[in-house]
Amino acid sequence: MNKRSDTVTGKRQRLLVSVSALVLGLGCAVAPAEAQMARLRGAVGVVPVITASGATAPVPQRSVRMQDALAQQQAARDAIKSMRSLVTEARGAALAATRIKPTDGLSIKGLNPAVTAITAAANDPTGLATWQGAQLPTQTQSGDDYTVTIKQTDSRALLSWNNFDIGAKTTLVFDQTLNGKAQTDWVALNRVVDPNAH
Repeated sequence: MNKRSDTVTGKRQRLLVSVSALVLGLGCAVAPAEAQMARLRGAVGVVPVITASGATAPVPQRSVRMQDALAQQQAARDAIKSMRSLVTEARGAALAATRIKPTDGLSIKGLNPAVTAITAAANDPTGLATWQGAQLPTQTQSGDDYTVTIKQTDSRALLSWNNFDIGAKTTLVFDQTLNGKAQTDWVALNRVVDPNAH
């Protein structure tokens, strides 16, 4: 052997020793990390499952503690949903019990204008008795049925009511026609000014 071949062989041996040491060092460093990952997987419920080929693959499975916690959470949600439903039903029953049944036509407990005369907003310093842009309501009766009609005279109407409840046998008509033609862009604002109205 010549000197050059001895040098190459020595370099190869040193390289192999270095690589072996590196692999051994990595193996030592990786082993604790894998152990930590295994503990972490066990804590969060990921358990390795043996497949038919014999290889292991992490498949997320919930631990018993996690399943119990999720079941308790779902039970709490169901209880809250049930309570909300009961509260909604109780509120509806309470409102129905306290609600005054509206009377038909123009009446105190039905359609009750807050004014007895047309009053422009400029002439109503309180803002509670404005009736502007429409005639006062008129009423017709046929048997037990009532028709209350409000003839609008302007494209914008502001109407004040003490009560704006429409009885079961009452039909309320807003006549928004001009020369027999419907005015599709006309608007009527009906506001209830009585703070105790239902």
